[in-house]
Amino acid sequence: MSTANPTRRRLLLRAAAWPIGSALAAAGLSACAQQTPVRLAVLGGLTGPVSDLGLAMRDGVLLAVELARAAGRAVELLEFDDAQNPNKLPEVALRMASAQVAAVVGPVTSNIAQAWIPLAQQHGLLTVSPAATSDDFSGLDDQFFRVSASTSEYATQSAAFAVQRRGWRRLALIRDDSNAVFTRSWADFFATQARSLGATVAEPVPYRGPLTPLQAQTVLQQALEQQPEVLVLVANANDAALLAQLARQLQPATALFAAEWASSRQLIVRGGRAVEGMLVAQFVDRNNRSESYLLFLQRFEQRFRRSPEFAEVVAYDAAQVLLHGLAQQAPDETLKATLLRVRTFPGLQDAITFDDYGDSQRPMVMSEIRNGRFITLGA
Repeated sequence: MSTANPTRRRLLLRAAAWPIGSALAAAGLSACAQQTPVRLAVLGGLTGPVSDLGLAMRDGVLLAVELARAAGRAVELLEFDDAQNPNKLPEVALRMASAQVAAVVGPVTSNIAQAWIPLAQQHGLLTVSPAATSDDFSGLDDQFFRVSASTSEYATQSAAFAVQRRGWRRLALIRDDSNAVFTRSWADFFATQARSLGATVAEPVPYRGPLTPLQAQTVLQQALEQQPEVLVLVANANDAALLAQLARQLQPATALFAAEWASSRQLIVRGGRAVEGMLVAQFVDRNNRSESYLLFLQRFEQRFRRSPEFAEVVAYDAAQVLLHGLAQQAPDETLKATLLRVRTFPGLQDAITFDDYGDSQRPMVMSEIRNGRFITLGA
């Protein structure tokens, strides 16, 4: 992905390793740096199998921080790469604590969030996730907030759309258990809802991604043995694209449906003609016409020379929650207490309102891929 300032990007990527003393000394050299900047951290898979989401999240946060600095806020962004590997997180948490970050945006996937939440609690790292939606995180009094709704909300709504709106009665699921804390619960909620509406749902076919073409063919053949009307893919964009390509070869009449994890442009880029007509659940309305969202699109495209995806939007929202919260934080008040006191924060498309446990709601949007674009479907 290109940016308007590659040198600055490289500096930001090294920022997590800067000694705190040298960072403060550098800040002191500037006549305009009259106060120690507030440090925000972004935590995501900046390398590894789903780096498209991690980098997209980082860019959404980076834009929010740059706009805050342009408005006179003393804010610094530090980047931490989890490489989609939970084993890296204890060391990451220690580095964040040493850097005295005020709060964290991330992670973007539920399997990383599952390992991160206890560490955030241990080190007092207030965390706002853009897209870790597993129900395992709901109703917990901890340091973890999120700006998207839970898996149960999205999966049950997806099942209702598939059965009631499209009339499908035979469904098969494929799920990626490398992110099992998300995919298993999504598949379970989807299947339960679809069956309650009279559909037949085969037992999900699991795998651990990333997929090779040979593995994908094996997984697909197992799912297609059920002769489903629709194949539901609970997978990331790259794997969903590969599965779609092979499905079009093996059984082209079968409809395709993807959970929101796959809803980045990588699905279209890698899937090509094979993903045309695929339904994709989303929690961002790409056709939204609100003033705040249109202004965000303009600013993002000017800064990064590309259009944002869902991860950039929800990450920007998460960063804005923290920036608004820090601006309203009272003396001797924790940031967590501030977020729970303020409760409602502006979002690009919808207001973000937290409950007592830092959970929130974000409407699901159903889309269909047509002519290489995600087209929002009406209610």
